[in-house]
Amino acid sequence: MDLVSRYPGKVHFFQYNTGGMGEKIEVDKGTGKKKLIRKVTRVPIDLMAALQRGDLRGTNEYAKGRLGTEYVVRCEGGDLAAYDPKNFYSDEQIEGYVADLVDGRRKFTEEIAAQGLRKDIRELAHRELDAIEAKTKQKPEPWAPPEEAQPSEAAEDRDPRSKWISPWEPRRPGSGLFPVSSGKRR
Repeated sequence: MDLVSRYPGKVHFFQYNTGGMGEKIEVDKGTGKKKLIRKVTRVPIDLMAALQRGDLRGTNEYAKGRLGTEYVVRCEGGDLAAYDPKNFYSDEQIEGYVADLVDGRRKFTEEIAAQGLRKDIRELAHRELDAIEAKTKQKPEPWAPPEEAQPSEAAEDRDPRSKWISPWEPRRPGSGLFPVSSGKRR
């Protein structure tokens, strides 16, 4: 973090999922035994390198994904067509996996909230989950009387956003990670 403070706006962090996709496991409802139907398809190293190069050069193209995050739709030197979830799963399976994911995240948020998570953080998490769920199905908004403001009993009363992390903003194509100086070179 010392580099971030010494060079504001110059240090960037990227997170990559270097796993794979397409694995399919069925569970026998009678015995509970798991059976591997299809092995995972791993992301090859050369494609991962192309994705990283594209991020550093600012040439990757992104689109908004099903969960509200962005994903790469085009990169130089890599074919991403093989990694479309629709190549592996039906629309119904995808929606089922998303519903399961949202349900699990909602339960975990409630579990953490019971341990003293601030109410505003819990509500923010639920709004995000509601937005993901709304893309699947329209459900009626449950009615509840407004809650009265009560003093915070949260275990954590600091701003949940770190001063070191800012929202990622894509760079315009052609503007690299490292600016080119117009001065003389040594």
